[in-house]
Amino acid sequence: MKGDEARVVAAFCAYLTADGWAVQTGVKWVDVVARRDGRTIYAEVKGRAGPDTGTALDILYGQLLRRMEGEDVPGVRYAVVVPDVAVTSAQRVPAWVRARLRIDVYVVTEDDQVTLAAG
Repeated sequence: MKGDEARVVAAFCAYLTADGWAVQTGVKWVDVVARRDGRTIYAEVKGRAGPDTGTALDILYGQLLRRMEGEDVPGVRYAVVVPDVAVTSAQRVPAWVRARLRIDVYVVTEDDQVTLAAG
């Protein structure tokens, strides 16, 4: 993993584990898979990418879209997990599009606090 991506993955995994999710990393085609009570989150993570952050996030969204299940699977959500400096770039995909595709944006701060981004 490049840059601080490993830190962002670790913080997100700790956040999910504390909330009762069973977490695996490097499974299938995503950075993190979390399962709890019949629900699944497939998460792709990006760390700080400097001036290429926007491009890196465009690639991330493309990866998620190409690898979504062939049919709608109840209980499955997708996540984009980014450091706080990249949240604006992560939210360039309109909220209504992310809502329809069940993509959530999670933000990891410098002190490894994780929140679900609004909008």
